Amino acid sequence: MSSKSPNASLARTRLKITYKAAAGAAGAAGTSTYNRDIYLTDKDNANAAKILEMTLKARAKNTAKNYDPKQNEFSDWALNCGYSDRDTVTEAKLLSFLQDEVVNRPLRKKSKTALAAADVDLEDQILSWQSVRSYVTAIHDLYNAQTARNMNSNPSPRAAATRDFIKSLQRRDTALAKQNYADKGRDTYLDGYSEAQLKELCIAIWRAGGGASGVKTACYLRTLLDQLLGHYLLARGGDRRAGEMSDLHTFEFPDEGLTPCFPLIMTMRGSKTNQFGRLETMGAFRNKDPFICPLNALGSYLLYRWDLTEEAFPDFSERSRWYNIRLLLSSRASGAATGVAASTTTGVAASTTEELSYSTQLEWTIKVFKMIGLNSTKKTHLPRPTGAKMAALKGIPDDEISVAGRWNQTQMRGCYLTCLPHDFMRRMAGHPARKGCFEIRRAAVTPPDELLTMIWPELDRWEGRFGPGDGHINDLAASGFCTLLRHLREVILQDSVILRAAFPNHLIWTHRVFHCDAYAAFAAQVKAAGGLDDGTEPSLSTRILEAMPELADNLQGINSQVIHQSRAQDSKLDTMTQALAETRQEIVETRQEIAKTQQTLQYWSSGGLTFELKMTPTRPGQPPAAAVVPVLPQTPPSTSSTTTTTTTTTTTPTAMPPTSSSSPLDLQHPQPLQQPQEHPPLYRMRRDLGTVEQLYREWTQGLQGCLAIRELDRRYGNRWRRGRSDEIQFYSLRSQIFREIERIAVTDGVTEVIAMRRLQGRQDSGHWSMDKLCKVLRAEAKKRGEERRHRHQTTSMTSMGRF
Repeated sequence: MSSKSPNASLARTRLKITYKAAAGAAGAAGTSTYNRDIYLTDKDNANAAKILEMTLKARAKNTAKNYDPKQNEFSDWALNCGYSDRDTVTEAKLLSFLQDEVVNRPLRKKSKTALAAADVDLEDQILSWQSVRSYVTAIHDLYNAQTARNMNSNPSPRAAATRDFIKSLQRRDTALAKQNYADKGRDTYLDGYSEAQLKELCIAIWRAGGGASGVKTACYLRTLLDQLLGHYLLARGGDRRAGEMSDLHTFEFPDEGLTPCFPLIMTMRGSKTNQFGRLETMGAFRNKDPFICPLNALGSYLLYRWDLTEEAFPDFSERSRWYNIRLLLSSRASGAATGVAASTTTGVAASTTEELSYSTQLEWTIKVFKMIGLNSTKKTHLPRPTGAKMAALKGIPDDEISVAGRWNQTQMRGCYLTCLPHDFMRRMAGHPARKGCFEIRRAAVTPPDELLTMIWPELDRWEGRFGPGDGHINDLAASGFCTLLRHLREVILQDSVILRAAFPNHLIWTHRVFHCDAYAAFAAQVKAAGGLDDGTEPSLSTRILEAMPELADNLQGINSQVIHQSRAQDSKLDTMTQALAETRQEIVETRQEIAKTQQTLQYWSSGGLTFELKMTPTRPGQPPAAAVVPVLPQTPPSTSSTTTTTTTTTTTPTAMPPTSSSSPLDLQHPQPLQQPQEHPPLYRMRRDLGTVEQLYREWTQGLQGCLAIRELDRRYGNRWRRGRSDEIQFYSLRSQIFREIERIAVTDGVTEVIAMRRLQGRQDSGHWSMDKLCKVLRAEAKKRGEERRHRHQTTSMTSMGRF
């Protein structure tokens, strides 16, 4: 109840008196004069009053806003009538109040659900039965509060008489609507817009934003996004106003088609029908038509906000720095293009956390509806019912529409599933309902990194910084939102080719990314690829999926088997390549052993080997046996010496100790000539090299007198880094650069030095670190591998289609 009403103050005073009386009774419970049953009863009443007070404070803002005036009106009426029990609610008193003050009351303002034609005066129109029922609900809530405070022991006022009274009002309103010629088109398919009108509305908003000032351009883009979110997500106006950046994310839907599918996903944990934090999920696919695509509207709005105004890019280092940033900015925040808004203690601009007001949302909705002459009894709520009706016209099943609109939330969907109706999302975005047919021609051209990094440059510094490990930011929402932004970069650039031609004077095209040479070349490729998908024939695989589903399933199964076999062959080939490398290393080591053996034989034949006759001890009691042992002089003989001498020197060092061999003369290699297997040097790759040229020099020439990496690989294979996980990982990452150099040299037919210089130029233009460059090259290599498999898949499906 409102604090301005004397009855509200009286009710709170009663609550305090009741609570204090119960507390006083509880304090006296320990005395012998106080009955224990009375003490427990008063304790329960005090706790009930305390719980009621807590419940009222936690009540939804709109609920209190709706109930308080009606309850105050009832209390004032009861006091004026002079009831002895004042505003104690009973069924008879409720019906009297409705009859005296509510049922025949004229309308104070024009109603959306008016029971008469537009030319009927408000004084001649009365409240509908829905309004009367809202009074019953509010006063019944007052009855519940009085019962909890032990102030009302009467039966519920919402009994049979009250229910029959509401039904009689329904019959009355039906007769009045017919008598006053109420519009029979309300709430039908006519009370909305068609898909063609939706596109006309979006085009009108784009065109109006092109000739507006900076602040109005932001408001037009905000309204465009507002309308499309309501249409494709079936979101209420209040849900859209309450949306925050942290509610958005994306992830890839696998096997949706030839085009990678990253839908826009929005979550809610509080709404008109969700007051208890239940997770609700909404989603929308990228539309084939860029004029009505919600992902493009979101990307364009954020591009204008963060790159063309003074609003700062979000800081994901702490959740408090970005969780409360609104998706749809208020009017005050939309003026940030001309100045920086005040900041709060969390480092976030105060205006960016301010919710868009209903009046502003309504004002701009009416404004854009007038642009195309759209007439409807609903305004901000119109996209939600119209989107549902349009889905029904497309033949989407009712259960899919129910899930999309969150009209049917089960425990399984709310707790374990994402609640995303895939068929609804596909059909609403203009794609076939069958999985595997998602295809957008303009998305076949991937924008170059040079263009992507010019949109939201601050986004790149957050790559790879999210995760549960030390030094990482443990924030799933930030990771998912950054993934969405990276996808929106591509959407903006690909769709801009069409939108820029349609609205050349829009302020968004003043962004520097649309004026560089790389964008002109990219735009030409998009136009050559098909551009707008309207009227273009889908690919062969999509046509097969649509025309012959069973055959498509069989082909998909065959294709999966081919891919599986191809991967198995690739794995087998990798194993064979590794075995071949090991065999090659063994051959090199064998050749080295042969060379040592040849050297030893040559040394024997040169006369440099002498022999010594020694007495070898045998078993006790037997005379020692004689043995002839080869002896190597301490200094090798000169090449001119060719004579062999026999000596009995006892101090001559033996090449090998006597053995228990059956032959007294051991003809094995002399020990001094038998060199041990060469151990690889313990080399650690340089971590301080910051350019491709420096790494190339380390790889091919060596630094500071050390062997080159290529030479270490040739001599020792992987033995020089074996057992050192950090070195193995660093080598694997840096080897991406050398593989790219070799690929450029082979593909373009140039030398490795020229290929190295080209890669160095790419690093310089992107201002990348070595780690960033390696990760980019690894991602490109992975993508090339996927494209090879995709070409193989397309070839096999084409062959099967011809068959």
